[in-house]
Amino acid sequence: MLKLKFLKTALQDLKTVGALFPSSKYVARKIIAALKPECKYIVEYGGGDGAVTKELLRHLASDGRIAVIELNKRFAAALKEIKDDRLSVIEGDVVVIAKNLAAIGLPRIDAVISSMPFSFLGGTKRNELIRHTARSLRSGGTLIIYHQYTPLSLGAVRRHFTSARVSFESRNILPCFVIVAEK
Repeated sequence: MLKLKFLKTALQDLKTVGALFPSSKYVARKIIAALKPECKYIVEYGGGDGAVTKELLRHLASDGRIAVIELNKRFAAALKEIKDDRLSVIEGDVVVIAKNLAAIGLPRIDAVISSMPFSFLGGTKRNELIRHTARSLRSGGTLIIYHQYTPLSLGAVRRHFTSARVSFESRNILPCFVIVAEK
């Protein structure tokens, strides 16, 4: 999806789309670098136009799988155009679906990668989503949250994960924080 088309989609759906432009290759590289080599089963919250999803697929084992949860219908359609048997796209609200991630059919969940700006959620919903995510990840699993314009969700992440670190990526439109947490 072209940057202008992405921007148009974002502006038409400001309540659910958290970024105005696709993720940069620098953000995608940080995400890939944070994943453990044994990571085979990934859930992605808010795949957008697939910029990060495609990069994940390039690095994913041939027997791995990614389930992307996307609320925006245009972005979901763009994700469904990615031809890879390891990818499944689930249209719906992450906050609702995360209550039972086991139902999406992965053997286990090694990592959850989220582009959702958690600051869009109220404190109760944000904490609930992080709690459900932590519960669903395997022991030693990783949560990566990016497209965060403030480190607001760090406190909730630290309540549910054994470790969490924050970095900043200035080479993205807009610059953002990346939070990596381990269960």
